[in-house]
Amino acid sequence: MHDSFHAFANEMIDYAGLFPPAELPLDTAIENYVKHRSQPESWMLARFIYPARRLDQLAAYANVIQSRGDPFRFSIILTGDEKPESFLEALDSDLKEIGGFRQRHGDRVRIEMIEARMPTRLLKGTDPQEIGVFLKGAAERIRGAGLQDAEVFFESAPPPQIWGATTQEIIQALSIVESPRLGYKIRCGGVTATAFPPVEQVARTLVLCREAGVPLKATAGLHHPIRHDDDSLRTKVHGFLNLFGAALLAHAHGLDEEKLQPILEDEASESFVFDEEGFAWRDLPIETAKIAELRGRAIRSFGSCSFDEPRNDLYQLGLLRKGETDNPGRSTS
Repeated sequence: MHDSFHAFANEMIDYAGLFPPAELPLDTAIENYVKHRSQPESWMLARFIYPARRLDQLAAYANVIQSRGDPFRFSIILTGDEKPESFLEALDSDLKEIGGFRQRHGDRVRIEMIEARMPTRLLKGTDPQEIGVFLKGAAERIRGAGLQDAEVFFESAPPPQIWGATTQEIIQALSIVESPRLGYKIRCGGVTATAFPPVEQVARTLVLCREAGVPLKATAGLHHPIRHDDDSLRTKVHGFLNLFGAALLAHAHGLDEEKLQPILEDEASESFVFDEEGFAWRDLPIETAKIAELRGRAIRSFGSCSFDEPRNDLYQLGLLRKGETDNPGRSTS
């Protein structure tokens, strides 16, 4: 394994086993996360995605959380609401639950990310002032709860006819808040064909986030590395090599939407090359050190209800090899 691929895929996957399409029982999801944390490919795994409203259910797993080893790392999904004022009320309740959870488990848990959907009432217009007031209010509450070091990602899903303007306003508003760090969450798929955004929309999001200096994380529809046809859904589905490659190259080369679309659309795995120098899509390169730097501030991770599917595909592509650990070039076999 090349250092460049290690930098590209390091802590790339947040495990979302509780969510569709897997929707695993809590017992199974926790068992899977614990298992994956001990496997050679664990360096690709980051946080366990978990809803705030169910934190009390983790009391039954205190022995697992308190066991020896690295602390449990969480990305918490907020309850949210369609109305801004009700969202903030629910946030207060969620933060109380998170505070109790942290108090019970101490340094054995880390709340590293918080994720939420924007209130839909804010998506019916494009008033940047109203969006900004809401985000500042949410950030103030999160900061006051002692979670200023967590990254907070907001997702929007407005009607298609206002998508562009509203998304631009949201991303711009996210960039204004300094603490906690706010980012944008892009949904790349779902359980129906209509849930997969067109490449034009994805490319536009990448450019908006780059221009505003806002970090990006992704969710849904990214089980596989390369874009391809999904026969069951009868649609094209996005690949995580396409998405992360496009995001990194957008920053490294200042690519516009038109130049990003071919990267997102590419279905040929041989177009994505990792070597001793870095990563390249066709003739567009980026050095390994720059990959690591941008992964830390520009594109963070993607949520997946499966760790096995992405990992197995990477084995088939030859980007992972059996016996390799988080030390590139060293084999445990």
